[in-house]
Amino acid sequence: MNKPSDRQDGADRLKLIGLGERSLQKSYYPELRKRLAELERFRALLDRSSDFIFLTEAASGRIADVNEATCASLGYTREELSAKSVSDFSDFDGKSCTLSESIQGSPQESVFYAADGRIIPVELAISTTLVDGRRYCIIVARDITERKNMEAAIRLTQYAIDTSSTAIFWVQGDGSLAYVNEAACRHLGYDRRELLALRVWDFDLNLNAEVWRERGWRTVKGQGSVSFESQHRRKDGGRTPVEVQSHHVNFEGREYICAFVTDIAQRKDAERRLRESLAEKETLLKEVHHRVKNNLQIVSSLLHLQMNTATSPEAGEPLRESAARVATMALVHEQIYRSQSLSRINLDSYLRQLVTRLVETFRGPRQVNAGVVAPHLSVPLDTAIPLGLIVNEVVTNSLKHAFADRPAGSLRVKLVQRGDGLRLTIADNGAGLPPDFRSEESGSLGMQLIWSLTRQLDGRASLKSRKGAIFRLAFPADTENAAP
Repeated sequence: MNKPSDRQDGADRLKLIGLGERSLQKSYYPELRKRLAELERFRALLDRSSDFIFLTEAASGRIADVNEATCASLGYTREELSAKSVSDFSDFDGKSCTLSESIQGSPQESVFYAADGRIIPVELAISTTLVDGRRYCIIVARDITERKNMEAAIRLTQYAIDTSSTAIFWVQGDGSLAYVNEAACRHLGYDRRELLALRVWDFDLNLNAEVWRERGWRTVKGQGSVSFESQHRRKDGGRTPVEVQSHHVNFEGREYICAFVTDIAQRKDAERRLRESLAEKETLLKEVHHRVKNNLQIVSSLLHLQMNTATSPEAGEPLRESAARVATMALVHEQIYRSQSLSRINLDSYLRQLVTRLVETFRGPRQVNAGVVAPHLSVPLDTAIPLGLIVNEVVTNSLKHAFADRPAGSLRVKLVQRGDGLRLTIADNGAGLPPDFRSEESGSLGMQLIWSLTRQLDGRASLKSRKGAIFRLAFPADTENAAP
């Protein structure tokens, strides 16, 4: 049977326990809740990290916990990973986790094998810690796929540069060489150590220190890229013509000129042989034109001799006209022989000489003031010859018929450029055309030649009376500017 004192002691203990619980709730629970909240925030930060984070038991290697990024990237759930060790899906052997924290060493590289078969290269940072007397290993792995791809690209680029058949020089502002590839060493006959000890003007014959500073470095830096030809001196003293493509480069805060050098000795030799061959062919073609001109002049002379045996002026006139036509064609070949071009005729010079010769041949006792206006243009032979024959026929007809009853007259030949073609006008102040004259119906050889040659030029022509006779011809032409 309890005594009153015992009941009093029990009540006092209950009061004391209740007081202790309230004191515990006031002091420990808020601190616990605060720590739990901090832990949740820390866990949220870990889950948002893009790195793989593992907490493993150091002794067994079993995974105790991972963050969300690890599950998402590897394709496993937390439950699946908790039954594994990191070495189950990587090349990581776990030996680092048995070391003390003070000798963990630098980050190491490994690869992770995802559930879908992907291979993920990673860099591992490893540390250990004690929790309640048990050692745990904290592994932070970073996906280095992009870095590996960049490193592979850099290695490929470096390999391409080192093995390139083009000599490559990286030149600094003072003319020293920062880098040369194997092709550059073969190009100049030095080993790499010897070549890197040189300045750019030690082997480039067009450079010295002053020229490099004033025109080399400054020019390339100002323009960004410059291409030029030069000569390089090899170690054995031989000289090689080169083509240099220089580019100004900023790399890691330093300036360089990256020069790609191509040996053009074979190209220069081929160009020389081609020039010699072309000169021989030009000489041959000039000789051909010269001989054609001489032959045509012989034909013209023969026609004149035949004309002298004619029994009457009327019988000799067709021979004289034919001789003029032959001389017109001979004049084309003479122009070619005397010009720089072997395929084009300077219209200004050609028309002036043609009209002058025709006036001297056909004007007779009359005074004829002839003028020629033509641009400094050249045309191909297949345009010059038919154009010259047309001018020959029209001017000859004017000289023979326009001033028959007159002591003097004037004749104007004008050629102008219109768009992609030419327009020829030949006008005289003579008697004009007969009232019943129809040029298209004329049976004369001269008129037939005019219309036939006009069609050959794809042109349009007209012949009318207007204070004399006026002939117009418009035709397309391949023209080029010619020297005056």
